[in-house]
Amino acid sequence: MTILTTIAFITSVLLSANAALAASVTNPHFTPMSLSPEPASVNLSYEVAGVYWLPDYLKGNISRGSEDPGGGDIDTGCGTYGLFDNCEPPRQAGGVVYPVSGLKCFKSCSCPPAYQYNVSNCNGNYEVSGACCGEFCTECRCKTEFAFDNGNCVVPAKMSGESCGGKYESCVCPEGFSTEVRSCGSNQDKEQSGSVGGLGCFRCNCDERFSLTSCPANAECEQCGDKYSKLGCKEGYYEEEGKCEKIIPCPQGTSLSDSCDEEHKAVDSGSLSGGAICYRCEEKTCEERGMKDCEGACIALTECCNCSDEQKCFDGACVPKTCEDKGMKECNGACIALTECCNCGAEQKCVNGVCVDKTCEDKGLKTCNGVCIAIGECCGGCSDGAVCTNGSCVCRNECTLSSCPAGTVCRQEACSGKFCGIGCEVGYVTPYNYLYLFYLL
Repeated sequence: MTILTTIAFITSVLLSANAALAASVTNPHFTPMSLSPEPASVNLSYEVAGVYWLPDYLKGNISRGSEDPGGGDIDTGCGTYGLFDNCEPPRQAGGVVYPVSGLKCFKSCSCPPAYQYNVSNCNGNYEVSGACCGEFCTECRCKTEFAFDNGNCVVPAKMSGESCGGKYESCVCPEGFSTEVRSCGSNQDKEQSGSVGGLGCFRCNCDERFSLTSCPANAECEQCGDKYSKLGCKEGYYEEEGKCEKIIPCPQGTSLSDSCDEEHKAVDSGSLSGGAICYRCEEKTCEERGMKDCEGACIALTECCNCSDEQKCFDGACVPKTCEDKGMKECNGACIALTECCNCGAEQKCVNGVCVDKTCEDKGLKTCNGVCIAIGECCGGCSDGAVCTNGSCVCRNECTLSSCPAGTVCRQEACSGKFCGIGCEVGYVTPYNYLYLFYLL
């Protein structure tokens, strides 16, 4: 009976699982909370079994008959389910799953195929480089100590040591040469033979001047190693036919120096000392000193010799003085004072040496509105009732009335302001010099 009961239980579980699987195909997030077993094929007594689908974090709640109604899953992050929330570049995420509703997770977080090198497949003389993803990198290259190839180890320098990818650990200068040589002595030439890492391989050689095996008698020499170079003869000796011979001094008053002061020149005395000419100093002529003679004295070429009072010195020559030189000015070939004028016109006068136009007063006239008029003329004419007399307007005083009588036609004398009767208005007459009103009938 116990065996049959167990078989019935397993059968019901399998049937329920099939139903759940069918539902999960339709809805991948479907989790059945209660299942009913199919009836047993035999008439046996059995107990109903329930199947519950629990999330991983509730896997401890597996006792039969749990009253957990399901649902209420807690979003505690993808890590709770052994999954990944996201991937930091350059890692790539793979396999999207939803362990609970609304929680997107990834099954994997791996490096791209380009990141293929690590210490297990890139070692020995090689090292990983380039971009890296965890312990994996994109490149595997020779270590930095393998730095020399034909590009930076120039023959006859030679590469040596272990190699990696055509590059070597070291580069050695030819024997006798070194990259440490920076400069040579004044008697040496620097020779290069190849280079190492951009630094030349050099050595110092005595230059071609050092061809003697010993220094000649009475000579001054330079030495380079076991070779000599002759510089000249010692003091008191001179060279003749390759030998240093003793010098015989010059006669008194002469010397080997051809240097004299500015007023003297060196001339050959006719004597020799040590094969060299003995010189004496003689006074230079004015011409030799770059000057000229003036009554036995030397003067500069730009100076003049004895110019007269009417002359001046110009660039070494006496020339006639100009009017300006005399503090005067020229007028028609003659010199006149600076305050004088040269050829002023009839309508001009001279003012401090300048010809200016004459004023009306200079012409015996007077100015009237910018023009000149006679002294006896009146400027602008005279007003009514006035007459011009000796250049002034004089009032005639022809009118005597202080006002114009009624009925009378008057004119007012402008100069006096008084009135003169010149007729009668319409309707008035003047018999006997009186005014009467004429009435028309």
